[in-house]
Amino acid sequence: MKKGLLLVFFIAGIILAQKNVEASSFNIQITIPDDYKTMHPGEEMVASIKLVNLGSSGREDVFLDYWITGPEQNVILQRKETVAVETQANFIRFFDIPEGAVLGEYYLHFKVTDFNGKESAAEHSFEVAQTHVDRQVSYWFAGILAFILLIYIIFKSKPMLKKLQMQARVSKIVKKRLK
Repeated sequence: MKKGLLLVFFIAGIILAQKNVEASSFNIQITIPDDYKTMHPGEEMVASIKLVNLGSSGREDVFLDYWITGPEQNVILQRKETVAVETQANFIRFFDIPEGAVLGEYYLHFKVTDFNGKESAAEHSFEVAQTHVDRQVSYWFAGILAFILLIYIIFKSKPMLKKLQMQARVSKIVKKRLK
């Protein structure tokens, strides 16, 4: 009797575990166009999302969560919405990269949850890089610094050049007299 009861509980546990492991019947595809794979702080990023309903026939409302994580795994943006999907849904979403965004690799995460609580997820990476204006300012600053350093070296080396010239003259005079 104990073995039979134990077998029933074991089979029931397997069935419950299989229900909890079931994945969503949705496939998610995220595409970030090449022009938006490297962003600058303060710019707007564009992503194209394609949801494909692999399971049920007919229209189904799903919950869509999306968020962006930064280099330190911190969430810099988070949104939620409900989307109706029959066989597939294609849409474009715009994301503002904050002005103070740290430079580095970021991830755009999407999660679809259907009415039964089943989930599918996908992510896509992009980079936040130094702005062109910041680079130009850096180049100008480096150029000005190099120019100032060159002028400093010229002024500091003048006495040394005069000393070397003087030594060369003395050396010529000494050689003439020794001949």
